[in-house]
Amino acid sequence: VATTNLKAASSACTKHTISKKADTVTLTAKSATYTGSAISANTASATSGSTITYTYYNGTSWSGTAISAPTNVGNYSAKATSAGNGNYSSNYKCVTHTITKGTPSVTLSEKIATYTGSAIAANTATTKNPNGGAVTLTTTYTYYTNNTCTTGATTTAPTNVGNYYVKATTAQTTNLNAGASGCVEHTISQGTPTVSLADRSTTYTGSGITPGTVTSKQPNGETVTLTTTPKYYSDSSCATALSSAPVNVGTYYAKVTSTATTNLKAATSNCAKITITKGTPSVTLGAKSTTYTGS
Repeated sequence: VATTNLKAASSACTKHTISKKADTVTLTAKSATYTGSAISANTASATSGSTITYTYYNGTSWSGTAISAPTNVGNYSAKATSAGNGNYSSNYKCVTHTITKGTPSVTLSEKIATYTGSAIAANTATTKNPNGGAVTLTTTYTYYTNNTCTTGATTTAPTNVGNYYVKATTAQTTNLNAGASGCVEHTISQGTPTVSLADRSTTYTGSGITPGTVTSKQPNGETVTLTTTPKYYSDSSCATALSSAPVNVGTYYAKVTSTATTNLKAATSNCAKITITKGTPSVTLGAKSTTYTGS
């Protein structure tokens, strides 16, 4: 600016430089339980408001080969890097990223079955990761005598008719804690045996003739001894009953019915044939000693 004594004058043109400020990135450490899915870092923020990229590493030193967001249990580290912009230079923040064991869900449905003669195992349990995805786990089934699954524990599945209870327990893995289902009912009711009656062919004896051989089997096909009662008929459809076992020569029919047991219901056999043919009498002639009579 000119004064009384001086003219106006201008200075030389000099540079005025404003450099970028280092961005400030904020990221907190992550501690989570295994879910079966990849676990991302907590959400980071940057003063610049620029895009943030996340990088993960095995171990806690934020070094080595970068990996994807981890899924399995372990100690990892995460780095959040800002892209920066015209006023802020890119920067980063590193934190620990820890995944501990999760707990699976174990679902077991009640079992209602009939006696077979063999042990009856529980239904197969459904096991899932915490994220709901199916997972195969080693599962143990324990059977109890009370509905809180606290007494009479055994891993042997029951065979006989009765009301039992069962719980499924999974073994722990690298990623999952042991898990357990609820206590569910396990009911076995009476089964029905198979009773088979063979045909019989015999000769007249003067006494009532009983049916042929009876074969009784459990529902699982194993032979079982049962008390049976016969009933006799005059026709091949076993519709017209007789009052007693047949005696005389002829063709007859019979069925047998088993007596119910604790485990088995009563059951009736097929209609089997009884054939009685002529018998041979026993003829005995005694010796005779006498004197001549002329007759």
